[in-house]
Amino acid sequence: MNRTPTFEMLGLVAEDERVYGALLEHPHWDLVAFAVNLEMSIESVEATLDRLADRALVNHDLAAPSLWRPVHPELGLGALLATLEANVLEGWDEVQKLRRQVSTLANGFDARPYRTGTLEHTERVVGPAAVSMRLTDLAAAASTSVDLLVPTVAVGLGWDQLLHDAVRGGDVAMRSVHTAGELRSAPGRARVDRLRGLGVDLRVAPSLALPTVLLDRRTAAVPIDEHDVTRGLLVISFPPIVTAIVAMFDLVWRGADTADGGAAPLAPAQEGEPTPLERELLALLAAGCTDEHAAKRMGVSVRTVRRMVAALMVRLKAQSRFQAGLRAGEQGWLDTTA
Repeated sequence: MNRTPTFEMLGLVAEDERVYGALLEHPHWDLVAFAVNLEMSIESVEATLDRLADRALVNHDLAAPSLWRPVHPELGLGALLATLEANVLEGWDEVQKLRRQVSTLANGFDARPYRTGTLEHTERVVGPAAVSMRLTDLAAAASTSVDLLVPTVAVGLGWDQLLHDAVRGGDVAMRSVHTAGELRSAPGRARVDRLRGLGVDLRVAPSLALPTVLLDRRTAAVPIDEHDVTRGLLVISFPPIVTAIVAMFDLVWRGADTADGGAAPLAPAQEGEPTPLERELLALLAAGCTDEHAAKRMGVSVRTVRRMVAALMVRLKAQSRFQAGLRAGEQGWLDTTA
């Protein structure tokens, strides 16, 4: 059996899938045969079969108690899938409850930017300029992760690029989920590819309801008004609500894909090869551009350019920018026809 996210979501670990798949193909194997062919210890095989029995995926053979028999996948895995579906529906109900909670919180605040309302651990930020400033501050303070949901109504806000440019240090992982509709236009596709080239981990979902930002999974930012996302943000650090928003993001992330139907997947460049954006940067630097000029030409921040240069130097094992340029040329990473 091929390892897939579906089986992982059913609660099956790699050993469970290997043993169950082998049992489907070789129902007459005994413990020794499993151990030899799967390169597992007999104790591990026994423990795995016990787990599968607990999940009603295998049974002892009544005619030969030393052997096991697999339960038909449609019955065994179908029961696990039904449980998963029930949990997903329950999770969606929680998302709807969360949305109502957010609306209740938003209605409890006045319209002044950076004004903390009467509810603890919340902050209302109003107006595009105030939102940009606050998101920049939040991203700059992030130490581990920045997660973002970008529905169609939020595409023009540019939050993903702003957050990426504001993140400090290479240890902060950024994940972003976009809608499939965004990839149907050339500008949208180019924008998503540019973010991927900057190192953002991107996935695509059929649709998204609410723009959402998570910082270090401890602070969340959602629109004040779901019908007009440009009005402002509600920044929340109240643990129970943030936990629910984190669960919502994780649910969307697991269900999202890296491609839009028949569109080309958002695959990274060949291992070790520079991305198109990195090639553009190398060409600009080789032409004598300063970091500031290169950043302006590429439409990114100077901090992003310097972070990309540092990453390229590590990959090229270069001690200086000059040495990095030489090695990039030797690797064929520079477009000599430009």
